Amino acid sequence: VLDEKASRQEPFGDEVSVLNEEIDRVGSILQEYVGAAPRAQGSPTDIKQLVAELLHLFKESHFVPDSVNVKLQIPGQSALVEGSADLIKQILINLIKNAIEAMPAGGQIAISGQGPVQREGRALYQLRITDNGPGIPSKVLDKLFSPVQSSKSGKNRGFGLSVVQDLVNKLGGSIQCQSGKTGTQFELLLPAGKAINTVTTASSAKGSA
Repeated sequence: VLDEKASRQEPFGDEVSVLNEEIDRVGSILQEYVGAAPRAQGSPTDIKQLVAELLHLFKESHFVPDSVNVKLQIPGQSALVEGSADLIKQILINLIKNAIEAMPAGGQIAISGQGPVQREGRALYQLRITDNGPGIPSKVLDKLFSPVQSSKSGKNRGFGLSVVQDLVNKLGGSIQCQSGKTGTQFELLLPAGKAINTVTTASSAKGSA
């Protein structure tokens, strides 16, 4: 994007700001991995706002190809989750990136908020990332969250979902996967923000990690 704007001699102050924010975010995650104190979380993260901003960033940076349609389906004014926005953003980036790479011919991705649920006395927010790709082979599904060498072409190294699970664990949540010939769905359960009071019962899913 910077190259394109520079060739047209257009200003790109906003893009530089985004770069700085993303560098700080990834740096914060790396610091947590080496034992440094995590960045203070002053208030719950609004998942709906975070995903909307992320999709805008994807659109502006051409991260999502024109052949892939991403839909945001989170009802209500907000969806609050207790946890670092930096970590949640990285989880979603990895899951959306995997879905895009699984559909080289194009397809659809839905990011849907299923609302608060109750699990073992805890209030959790349920978020699903679904694609209509070819699905994950069973031999891969069995070791889905293990760091293995990726069979995908390009610069993939096969650590994306292992990192996702680690970040979900850091947030005190859980991740599950269902996959078949009609597509793949990842379900995230993250600690619900204090503003969410009503809870429902969610059905369990296969492929629990």
